[in-house]
Parts: sequence; structure tokens; C-alpha cells
Amino acid sequence: MFVKSTKFNRLRVIDELLRDNDAMSLQTIWERLQGRGYNVDIRTVRTDMKDLREYGAPVRNRGGLYWYEEEFQLECMLLDSKDVEALRTGLMTFEHVANSLRLDGIAPLLTQIGNYAMDTDNAAGRVIEFENMSSLENTRLPLLYQAIVDRRVLELTVSSPEHYGDKKYSSFAPYYLKEYRSVWYLIGRVQPDERHPHFGRNRHEGEILALSLDRILYLVVTEETFDPDGFDAQRYFKDIVGVDKPQERLTSVRVQVSQKAWEWLSAHPLHHSQKRVSETPCVIQYTLIPNDEFYNELLVLSSEVVAVTPDKCRKALADKAESLLCNLQWDRHRGFRFRGSMLASEGREDMVYEAVEFVIDDRDAAADSNSFRVIPKRLGYTSSIAHAETLVAHAAERGSRSYCFHVKKYDLDISSEPVMEDYGVSWRLYDANGVFIDHTYCSGLLRDRDAVSGVFKGRPEKSLRFNAGDIVEVRDGEEVRLAVVAAVPPASVWERQVGQAPNSGSPDPVMDATDDVVTVIYAPEHHGRVHTLNVMRPHAPLPDEVRQRFEGYYKAFLSSKG
Repeated sequence: MFVKSTKFNRLRVIDELLRDNDAMSLQTIWERLQGRGYNVDIRTVRTDMKDLREYGAPVRNRGGLYWYEEEFQLECMLLDSKDVEALRTGLMTFEHVANSLRLDGIAPLLTQIGNYAMDTDNAAGRVIEFENMSSLENTRLPLLYQAIVDRRVLELTVSSPEHYGDKKYSSFAPYYLKEYRSVWYLIGRVQPDERHPHFGRNRHEGEILALSLDRILYLVVTEETFDPDGFDAQRYFKDIVGVDKPQERLTSVRVQVSQKAWEWLSAHPLHHSQKRVSETPCVIQYTLIPNDEFYNELLVLSSEVVAVTPDKCRKALADKAESLLCNLQWDRHRGFRFRGSMLASEGREDMVYEAVEFVIDDRDAAADSNSFRVIPKRLGYTSSIAHAETLVAHAAERGSRSYCFHVKKYDLDISSEPVMEDYGVSWRLYDANGVFIDHTYCSGLLRDRDAVSGVFKGRPEKSLRFNAGDIVEVRDGEEVRLAVVAAVPPASVWERQVGQAPNSGSPDPVMDATDDVVTVIYAPEHHGRVHTLNVMRPHAPLPDEVRQRFEGYYKAFLSSKG
């Protein structure tokens, strides 16, 4: 590719002179260059004429005079066919991005430049053709792009993976948009919510998160602005694969793979730090922060991965492989089936049990305080409650910081849908040691809402694990925080006092799975209704100051009732 320089500028002047005049002597050309400030000798001008010919200029020389034999313009020939094709491809890509992001001032300009490149390319054929580039058609891209440019704070509600509740970010500072594996992510920082301080501190406050645009349920661009704090995207993503950046240090990870896997990895590196440190056996080293995306890339290699060090990385990869194996073993016994697909299982009920472990996040310094974060980890799908409880027992024995376990039973009929929340046909709760402690008393499926199995008739008294005034922990998605019980679920209709007078002869109201709730108080003027199985006793002793504060909330609540 031609690099613009003083020589380039001289060639432009000579090109202009030859285009504007019928014929000129070398002496005249040299004098004109001198007049424009180019202090070179006449031999240099003679060399410049040769260079013009190399760029395709139709320079003719006869009788000491120089002229163009046909029309020619130097700028049109400074890019060869490969340069033009590369430029055109880049312009097409950028033009599509500009149109998708509604950059009205840039898109027309790119079109003009692209047309110019097309006109100047007389020899090269097209070597690439774009389709719709559908990943750029996300309707929120223009809005988010403009919010980043204008530094506007966002209000977001994001669906949580595996349906463990939606996450709300009332003050989110957007920094960057990044595409990874055909999915667009919004990268930004969770800011303190100064408008609603009584809602409590968000557990992600101060963290930089990567949110998939596909999971954004609710989005508002506020008038509030933010300071980007010098966010550097290149530096932020340098040490990771993908978009998720755990709060951990750089780790030197060594992976032993087969020769077949190395042939693939050498052509498609997982990370820029990838290097081969041993020929036999084939060992690859990465210097990065291990995350889910990195482990997922290794899982793609399947049995071609022979060994992984250090041990914590080996265990993390093994846990992912074990979870996948549990799912595949269930499929092999019952037929290939997830929700809504066909199941080959003659003579067996069309049900599946999902076992999930909630692990206290070791990175959360406040894990034994007012609130903390838990990470949901699916242990697998099974065809029986016994197998699901075996998965729970094995996970509890590993010695990890388990918080609790859930086992949910699903009817795999395509018409089966959750009511309001993801409760399944039944839902069982286990403590950190894998001991069963509670379950639901009706189906939570849409089709059962009007059936006997979908009617919530209240809880038997012996199943009530809390009383009004008890301090409890409430799980909301991945966040667990303290609260005090204000009211417990209604008592079972068959355990109410005999002889209790009905309400004016009216039948009891029909309740469903969403009525099996505990009313709690998080802070003054901040109450909530939470499903009973999302409420646990404190997993650690409470400081006296914390206990007294929540007892005060409850006393204030009683006083307000008169």
C-alpha cells in the first residue's frame, strides 16, 4: 500500500502538471516543482517520472517532452486491487453498522466513499458478500449506542438465566457494546440508587457487568448523566475470553490436548496469550482470568482435552462436564427430550426433575452480613425424585459453600407453563446439608390453575417454619438479604377452627401457587411478598445490632396497625 510522504506530494504535483498541459520538458517540470517549494535536483525528477510509470501512469517521452497518452489520475491508482477490495469490504461493514445504529451523518458519507471505491476497481472481482448481518438488527442497539455517547444512566430489568428471578438495576451506567458469539452485550457499571435509598444496596453495586441484550426486559434512558471513570474496553477485555470478567487474578493455565485439538487451536486461538510450551505431550499455556466462556471453549474440545492445571481450573471444568453428563445420562434413559419436545418413554410418566444448588459466592465479602449473593448451579435433570436427591446429597458432601438446594418437578407436555413464577408441578426445598425441609402444596402450572391440583388450600400448621416477628433470609434471584416476617401463609382450610363462621356465607376465595407467600419487611416502608420456599432461617449468627434493628422494624409495623 502506498504511504503518503513528501515524495507522494511531488508525484501529485507532477501528475497535475501532466494532466493540465499537452507536453512539458523535464526542465519545466523541475522549475514548477521549485516554485512550489520542492528543493530537489533534476535527477530526482527523472526518477519521479519512472515511479509514475510504475503506478500505471501512461507517461510518454519524445524529443525531451513528457505528456500523458490517455486520461489518468494518480489517486485512482495508489491502491491495488487487493487494497480496493479490503477498503470496500470494510466500508460495507461500517456502513451496515452505521445504518443499524442510525448514524445518519456517517452512513451517506460511507456510501459515497464506497461508490468511489467501486468506480476505481476495474479489475478485481468481489470476494465476499454480506447477508443481513442479523446480529446488528437488535432494535435496542441504536438506543443503547446513543445512551453511551450521551452518557445517560439506564434503568434496566434483566431476565436471569434458568428463570431464577428477574434482576433490576435502577441506576446502570452504560460503557460499551460488544458482540460475542453472535450475541450483543451491554457492558456497564451498577451505580448506587440515590433516588430509592430505602430499597437497600444492590449486591452488584460498583461492579462492571456484561448484560445480554436478549435478556433485557425493560429499558429506560433517564435524564441523569454519569462519568465513565476512564473505562478502557481494550484493557478490560484483555485478560478474558468472551465478556464475563470474574473478580480474580491472572492465572497461568496449562492444558494438555491431542494433536488434533492443537491443529484446531493453532488456527483458532482461544486467547491472545495462547502458546505451545511442550511438543510431546502437546501442552498449551494461557495467561488469563478463567471464566465460564473459557471453560465452555475447552468443553467444545471434549475428549481431546487430556489434562488441565492448576487444580482449581481442573475442578471447575470437571464440574461443568459432570453437569453435562448428568443431563445426557437422563436423556439416554428416557429418550431425547427437553421441555416441549417428544419423549420416548412408554409406560412412564412424562415428568422430569431438575436439581439446583445455590452456592454462596466466595467473592462476596458480605456473605455473613445483611445480604450476600448466591450462584445457582444446575446439578442435572433426572427421571425420578430419588435420583435428584442423590445429586443433592453428592453436592452437599463436596464441602462447598452450599446455601440450599431446590428440586422442581416439571410436566414436559408442551402446554405446561409456569403461573406467574417458575414453581413447576412441585417444588422441594433442602438445606445446606441436603436435608429436606419443605415443599409446595399445589401445582404451579398454567393448565392446572383451574384444576384441583392447582388450588392452594393453605399450609398445614406443622409446615409453617416461621412466625410473625422472626428474622429470616429472603432469596430474590441471586441476592439473599435479611428481613423480618410480618405475616405467614394462610392456614389450611381443613385445620381452621371448627365452628368458625364463614364470611357472610361466601365461599373461601380460590387461591393458587402464588398465594403461598410470606409477607416480609426489609426496611421501613419497604415490604414484600415472597414465596415460602424462598425464605430461610439465617445461615449464620446475627450481630446484636442487626437483630435489634429488624426487631425495631417489626415493632414499628405493629404500631402502624394500631
